[in-house]
Amino acid sequence: MVSPFRVIRCFSSSLPTIFFSLMANICFSVMSARTPLLHHLAERLGPLGHHIYWLCPSPFWKSWLQQRGIPEDDILDETIATRQGMLSARERREATEMLANTERTFGFTITNMILMDRFLREKAPDFSITYLLGLYVLLQRFFSGKHIEFVIGEPTLAYDLLASLTCRQMEIPYLFPLGIRIPDSRFAFFRGWNQSQIRCPNDPPEPDAALSWVRPFLARFEEEKPKPEYWTRFNQKKFFKRQWLPKGVANIVDDLRIGNSDPTRATTRYLVTNKAKELTNRLMLHINSPFSGVQAKDAPPYVLFPIHKQPESSIDVLGDFYSNQLELIRNIVRSLPASHSLFVKEHSNAIGERGVFFYSRVKRLPKVHVIDPRADSYALLGGASAVLTVAGTMAYEAGLLGKPAITFAPLFFNELPSVGFCKNIRELPGIIQHTLHDGTEPVDSDNAREKRLEFLANLYRNSYEGTFTDVLTYPEVMEDDNLSRLSLAIDDTVRARNSYWPP
Repeated sequence: MVSPFRVIRCFSSSLPTIFFSLMANICFSVMSARTPLLHHLAERLGPLGHHIYWLCPSPFWKSWLQQRGIPEDDILDETIATRQGMLSARERREATEMLANTERTFGFTITNMILMDRFLREKAPDFSITYLLGLYVLLQRFFSGKHIEFVIGEPTLAYDLLASLTCRQMEIPYLFPLGIRIPDSRFAFFRGWNQSQIRCPNDPPEPDAALSWVRPFLARFEEEKPKPEYWTRFNQKKFFKRQWLPKGVANIVDDLRIGNSDPTRATTRYLVTNKAKELTNRLMLHINSPFSGVQAKDAPPYVLFPIHKQPESSIDVLGDFYSNQLELIRNIVRSLPASHSLFVKEHSNAIGERGVFFYSRVKRLPKVHVIDPRADSYALLGGASAVLTVAGTMAYEAGLLGKPAITFAPLFFNELPSVGFCKNIRELPGIIQHTLHDGTEPVDSDNAREKRLEFLANLYRNSYEGTFTDVLTYPEVMEDDNLSRLSLAIDDTVRARNSYWPP
């Protein structure tokens, strides 16, 4: 699809000048607490010549947008797909056949999307299938009827995952703006539903400028070994919050008023059940702690597996087939050589998400130690022969320090020379052996360090300065300087040619 060019006539004191501005029809997918940020960006993108449309899965956010002057014709009301009888029997058969062909082409199924979605997988299966079939039809009609050229979303729930698949079918770039983790101050536009490819900017920094930035950055990182900023922020969250009661009452009212028309929100039953389970687990873990205080420096050779916080898109979406972490730990144990043990470390932000029974099953596995979640991650990383994780930042940290790591999801930092990728679990024993014995150059070799610098320089050139996330956790995203950076980054990326890094 070729973008139209808008001719803008500017008059000076003498002769009129004509210049061309690339205008794009951009569709924002409503992302709950990101929506106020997106609305402010839309206000800045309009004067740059872009028209903004909206995908809205929630009656609350549709009303919120309309109260701020967004025309109803610019919003796709995705709640229509939750209504019984939206599709006739013939339309359902046709949608099923077309979607099956799309799934076959791209290897991504709606049943996988349902299982990735923490809310939709709790619904009746027939409701979930019918909802996504109806939504698929709505998305095709909307993208085609509005001549959508770019979709910007957050593929963490099924409605957005389906939008990304529909975009692939219709050859519309689906872009996911997300922080690149390290460094904290930059973000990139990832392609589709995973984090393995980044859309190249229209006007990236020169290679020399990138290298002049990354050399001191890597030196500081190697020396200071900083914790990720988002880890620090979430680690400071309190378990009990004063606003629970009023929010709970409001949620009960929404349950009665909205019902099934918003499959993207947590029901009161879901929230209460999970909080009660977390509280019970915390008490049981306090009474009978399963965690070991093994010191990395005194430990025999070991491989480190940091457990993911769950539910979380980094494990449920990126990890899909590896999202059962107990089963994955069991398969890692099957693959370990006799020379090594497995250290399993709980995420410090996730204490209480798993009960004592989970850890007791892990501890019954041969040569496994369950490590205290408060143990220093960098100390464990420094003593480990390798790090194995689905999509965790610890593999990225290991790669920047030249340590071996293996991920089970394809990620952009697999470009680091010491970070491998396991696509097939049956290949894991061989991958581990290769990683431990002959897969990584010495950490302090000049060649290995130059490759790390080259990776960081490429990442710097294909990312933007700014913070693109939700306004509740990061209220500073609404500051004027940040809004300017984000809107100019969107404008730049829609002008870029359709290329990605790594290629």
